[in-house]
Order: sequence, then structure tokens, then C-alpha cells
Amino acid sequence: MWKGSTELLLRLFVKDFDNTSLPEVRKKYGLLEGWVSIVVNVLLFGMKLFFGLVINSVSLIADAVHTLADVITSAIVVVSFKVASRPGDREHPFGHGRAEQIATLIIAVLLGLVGLEFAKESLARLFRPPAVEYNLVVMGALLLSAFVKEWMYRFARELAERIDSAALLGDAWHHRTDAFASLGVGVGLLGVLLGYPRVDAVLGLIVSGLILYTAYEIGRECSDRLLGRRPPEEMVAAVKDCALQVEGVLGIHRIEL
Repeated sequence: MWKGSTELLLRLFVKDFDNTSLPEVRKKYGLLEGWVSIVVNVLLFGMKLFFGLVINSVSLIADAVHTLADVITSAIVVVSFKVASRPGDREHPFGHGRAEQIATLIIAVLLGLVGLEFAKESLARLFRPPAVEYNLVVMGALLLSAFVKEWMYRFARELAERIDSAALLGDAWHHRTDAFASLGVGVGLLGVLLGYPRVDAVLGLIVSGLILYTAYEIGRECSDRLLGRRPPEEMVAAVKDCALQVEGVLGIHRIEL
């Protein structure tokens, strides 16, 4: 089901989607992920806010605001892919491709902040469990949100793997943190009913550690690319072979990724 929906969206909105080596196709992958994320996040925000106001649920309204904030990271993805696709000019003769890496670094920082906020909130709940409200509407909205956000994570990750994009991978993890957040609130409600009010705090600390580790890995990989790390030996050999076949080329050195 997950891959089927991704394939359908690619066929509908990306011409020649199998040719991921083409710059225009890569751009459309990024724009597709960004715009789908923006539209779905806005719809989820509206749903959560509506039901939150109707039943006067503070937790659901707070979750709605958190979902709307994720629109920012998806907007960064859209802008970065548009900028990265621009051809070289006088100020940037080698093009604007590193705009995507800059966006990835921003997303990694935002993801790290989300992880820290998760940890802070979880610690507070561990030592002082808050009073929570149990409502079937709240539970239904949270479960639906978690399901949709997990789909968005898998959708973004699939596109990221197809075009090797750290920016899309970072946005994917933002979607998964939202799924964790929604499930965490739901688990907290169930925990209170079962007599374990601190279970969501413990799970929250585990999840925050995972988020922080992911943010670190994405940021480290992005920093390596921005600083111009040495390419793999196989790639260096392939580039040298291609370059030496061009008439007039006598030698190759200092190849950067």
C-alpha cells in the first residue's frame, strides 16, 4: 500500500520519473514531496484544530499547532529544490546545487530542536505526570494523524532514496516525529486509564534519543558534503577514466564531491 501510493503520485506528477539522473526529474521529486507534505499538514492541522475546539481538548489543539509548524520544513524543501535547479551565473559559476545541502543542514538543526523539546517535555512528564483527558474523538484523531504521518514518512523516505537526497530524508524524519508525538499522547491517555501515568514519558525519552541521533547523522553527512569530502575511490577512478578520454586532458587531481 505504501509504495503503491508513492508510485501513483510519481506517475501523475513526475514525467520520466525513472530517469532520476536528470536534473529536472530530481527537482520534480523534491517539489512533489514538499507540496504533498504542505497540503497534508494543512489538512491535518484543520482537522485537529476543528475537533480540538469542538470538544475543548487542549492536547489536540497543541498537536494541531505542532503539525502546522511542520509546514516550515516542507517549505524549505520546496525553496531549496527550486534554487538548486537554477543554472550557473556570474556569482555562482558552478550552479546552485549546494542549496539543497544548506536546506538539509537547516532541517537537521530543526530536527535536533524537536528532539530536545521531546526530551524536555518527557522529563517534565516523568517527574510530574500531567492531568490528561480521555475522549474517543481525541483518540481517533491522534491515531488517524499517526497513520497519515507514517505514510508521509515512508513517502518522503522512498523519494529520498530514489534521488539520494538528504533534504528529503530530513523532512521524512520530521513526519515521523509527528507520528511519534501523536502516538505518545495516545499512549499517555491509555497509560492513565491502566494506572501507568509515566509510560509515555519513558517512551518519549527513548524517542527523543532516536530523533537526536538521526539529526546528528543527517547533519554530519550534510557537513561532509558541504566541506567537500573525498569521493569514494570507485567514483574517483570512474571520473579519471572519463576525463582521460577527452582529447587534451593530460592529468586529473583534487576531485571533490
